[in-house]
Amino acid sequence: MSVAPATVIRRGTPAFIRANLAFFLSAFAIFASLYSVQPLLPIFAAEFGLDAGASSLALSATTATLAIALLLASWIADRVGRRTLMVWAILFTATLGLILPLAPNWWSLVAIRTLMGLTLSGLPAVAMVYLAEEIDPDALGFSMGLYIGGTAVGGMAGRLLSGVLADWIGWRPALGILGAAIALAALVVVLLLPKPHNSARTRLS
Repeated sequence: MSVAPATVIRRGTPAFIRANLAFFLSAFAIFASLYSVQPLLPIFAAEFGLDAGASSLALSATTATLAIALLLASWIADRVGRRTLMVWAILFTATLGLILPLAPNWWSLVAIRTLMGLTLSGLPAVAMVYLAEEIDPDALGFSMGLYIGGTAVGGMAGRLLSGVLADWIGWRPALGILGAAIALAALVVVLLLPKPHNSARTRLS
């Protein structure tokens, strides 16, 4: 994999700062969305009259769909572009996150979470390749590390915030607040994510 030195994003430039902030926030938003329901499973079981196995569908349906969708996301990215796929992924994920607290019953909640698995896949499927194409190789390790850090922080924050807020104000307002925060992060990502200059040089397989 190689990129033209004149077009890569170099360390210390405003574009480098914007790109890294965009990737950190996108990773944070995606993984906070993925794991936000994990501490809520006992609450779902009590509210909807489910056993532990059934309540786990709120998470397992998302992860299963995500795993399948990852196989298709690379193919889609090669046709619509990596940035386009990432923007779609984070905006649709944020939209579903705002709709989720409004789910009228258990199966509608599971359906929304299943759709979320599809939308979530657009970012992790292409993020590393996007970074490798656009970031100066001398700074690539930092950028990838920051992105991976965003996934870890997002996953932890999604669990922590939804759990704490649900105990305080209920699971629907908790997911609503988290969804609004993720939607705000998504808008920032769309504004900051750089346009690709080198994606024609490499392809995902």
